[in-house]
Amino acid sequence: MTAEPRTIPDLLYAAFDRWPKPDALKVKRDGAWQDIPTVEFERRVAALAHAFAAGRTGALTDGLQPGDRVALISENRPEWTITDLACQTLGLALVPVYPSLPADQVGYILQNSGAKVAIASSGKHLAKIAASGPSCPALKRVVVMDPPPSGESGAPSSAPSPSVSPSSGPPSGPRIEGIEGPGPTTGSVGSARPPLVTPRPTEGGAARGCGGGNVETFDSLLAAGEEKRRADPKWHRIRAAAVTPEMLATLIYTSGTTGTPKGVMLTHANFVANVTVTCSLVDFSHHEIDLSFLPLSHILERMLQYSVLSRGVTIAYAESFEAVAGNLAEVRPMMMAGVPRFFEKLYEKIQGGVAKQPPGKQKIFHWAVKTGKETVPYRLAGRTLPLWLSLKTALARALVFGKIHAKTGGRVRFFLSGGAPLSKEIAEFFWAAGFTVLEGYGLTETTPVIAINTFDHCRLGTVGKPLPNLEVQIAEDGEILVKGPSVMQGYYNLPQETSLALDDGWFHTGDIGHLDPDGFLVITDRKKDLLKTSGGKYVAPQPIENRLKADPLVNMAVVIGNRRKFVSVLIVPAFDRLEAEAKAKGWTFADHPALCAHPEVQKLYESRVAKANEGLASFESVKRCALIPAEFTIEGGELTPTLKVKRRVVEEKYAKEIDRLYAGEGGGE
Repeated sequence: MTAEPRTIPDLLYAAFDRWPKPDALKVKRDGAWQDIPTVEFERRVAALAHAFAAGRTGALTDGLQPGDRVALISENRPEWTITDLACQTLGLALVPVYPSLPADQVGYILQNSGAKVAIASSGKHLAKIAASGPSCPALKRVVVMDPPPSGESGAPSSAPSPSVSPSSGPPSGPRIEGIEGPGPTTGSVGSARPPLVTPRPTEGGAARGCGGGNVETFDSLLAAGEEKRRADPKWHRIRAAAVTPEMLATLIYTSGTTGTPKGVMLTHANFVANVTVTCSLVDFSHHEIDLSFLPLSHILERMLQYSVLSRGVTIAYAESFEAVAGNLAEVRPMMMAGVPRFFEKLYEKIQGGVAKQPPGKQKIFHWAVKTGKETVPYRLAGRTLPLWLSLKTALARALVFGKIHAKTGGRVRFFLSGGAPLSKEIAEFFWAAGFTVLEGYGLTETTPVIAINTFDHCRLGTVGKPLPNLEVQIAEDGEILVKGPSVMQGYYNLPQETSLALDDGWFHTGDIGHLDPDGFLVITDRKKDLLKTSGGKYVAPQPIENRLKADPLVNMAVVIGNRRKFVSVLIVPAFDRLEAEAKAKGWTFADHPALCAHPEVQKLYESRVAKANEGLASFESVKRCALIPAEFTIEGGELTPTLKVKRRVVEEKYAKEIDRLYAGEGGGE
C-alpha cells in the first residue's frame, strides 16, 4: 500500500514513478515545441539539488541548508519548475518574485527574505538583482538562466558546457500576473497544526556577483551538479525523504493593493493538504495537457502545477500573454487556469469580432448565445438535453461556437478561474458557448483554495462550496473566516500582523460574502473596498463594476463614492470596440482623449451605465461617469502584479476627474 504523501517531493516523485512520460514538460523554443521527458526532468532537478547542496569556494562554503531561501525571478518555463522542485527536495524555501516588479520592490523582497541565492531568467531581471546587491548582505550567489550578451553588466565571463542537456533560449513569460484572492495571511491555526516555522537565519557577508564575475549561469550550475548526480544517482531521493511536513516550502510576498508586501510562510503540509483535497474534487488525468499561463510566482498556478504534476499531467508553458491564443491552438490543452481579467478580455475580443460582422451574421451569433444559455441549467444539473434543444445546440455549435472551440485547440475540458469573482454574465456566456468554467476562491494565505465549483457541484455567481477539510464561517460584519490545515504559518518576521490576521486559529480573509442555502460561497467584495456614502449607506463596488465590465464597450470600471453624496464611476473604454463604433457612426476624433470627450461618446456610456443600474437600489446606482483615455497598467501603478486595481492610486491619479464629477449640486441618493 502506498504511503500517503506528506511533502511536495512525496507528491511529485511518486507521480514520476507511476507515470513516466516522454513529454512531462513542453516548451516552445526556436519556433518549435520541445518535449522534456520525465527522466530528464528529474535528472535536472537532481543535478540542481546537488549544486545547491555542494556550494562553491568563495560563495557558499558548505552549500545551502534546510530553511535557507532561494529567490527566483523568472517567467514561466521549465527552469522555474526544476528550481522549485530542487529546493523542495532539499528543504529550502523558494521565494518567487513577480517578473513585472520594479528593482526597488525586488530589492525589498531579497533583503527581507534573507535569500542566499538569487536566480534571474534574463539580463533584464539580473539588473534588478544587481541594483539590490548592497542592501542584501545575506545574498551569496547570483545565477542567470539566459546570460546577457558579452560585455553587458552582469554577464559571466565564461560558462562551462553542461553535461545535462538543459534547454536554452528564453521564452517570454505571461504578462498577466496571477489570480490571488486579496487579503491578509498568516499563522498557525490551533493544536492540530504544525508549530510556527521560522526560516533559518542567514550569515552576514558582502553581497557579491550582482554585476561582476561571480554571476553564474544556470547551465554551469546544472553541469557541476550533474557530475555529482552521476556519482550518486539516488542521493536526491534520499535527501527528499528527510524533508518533513512542517518545513517551510516557500515565502510568497503578497502584492496587495496598499502597504508593504508581507512574506507569507507556507509549509509542505499546507501545500499537501490543499493539493490532495483539490485533486479529489477536480479530476486530473495523466493523459491530459495543461497550458501554464498564469505566473508561477503566484500561489494558484504554483498549487495547480503541483496538482497536475502529482497526477501525471503534461505541462506546456505558454510563451507570453500575446502568444496564448496561438499556443492554445498549437498545444491543444485540456485545461488552463485564468484570472477573471483573462476571460473578460477574451469576451471583449469575441464581442468586438462580432460587431464587425454583417447584421445577418450578428443575428446568428446572438441566436446561438441565446440557445446556449438555454442549455446551461441542464449542464449544471447534469441532466440530458431534450431532443429539440440538442438539435438547436448542434446547429449553434456548427454555425458559431465550433469556430471558438477550434481556436482553443478543440480539446479544452475545463477552465479554472480564480483571483477575484468572475462576472456571472461572462461566466454564463462561456458556459453557453459550450465551455466549462470552474470558478474558485482562495488567498495566498490559504495555499490558496478555500472553495471551488466542481463538475458535480457548480453554481454560477458563486465560487463553489468550501473544501471539506476547511471550516468556513461568516462573521457578524460579513467577513469570511477560514480555519484548517492549509492556512499559512504566519507573516515572516511580522508577529503583530500575524496575530491580527489570525484569531484562535481563524484566518480573517478580508473578503465579504455569505453562504447560500445550499452551501455555495458568494463573494460580495473586499471589506476594505466597501464604500460608505455621506448618507450612511454601504455600497459594495465590485458587483457594480462586474456589471459594467460585462459590457463589451467597457475595459475597466472603478466605482467611487466613499463619504460622497452619491456613487460615480471611472470607466476605461474598450478602445478597439469604441473606435469601430465611432467610425461607423461618423464621429470624428484625433486620439483617445478626444474620443472620450466626444459628446456622443459621453451619451453612449451614460446609457450603458443606466442599463447597469437596472435592479440596483437608488443609493447604490451610479449617478455619473468619467471616461479615462488610457488603460490601467502594472507599470503605470494602477494595477498590482495580479491585475487587481489599486483604488487608492487610481483615486489619487484621477483626482481632478473625480472632483469634476462631484462639482456643484446634483446627484443625490
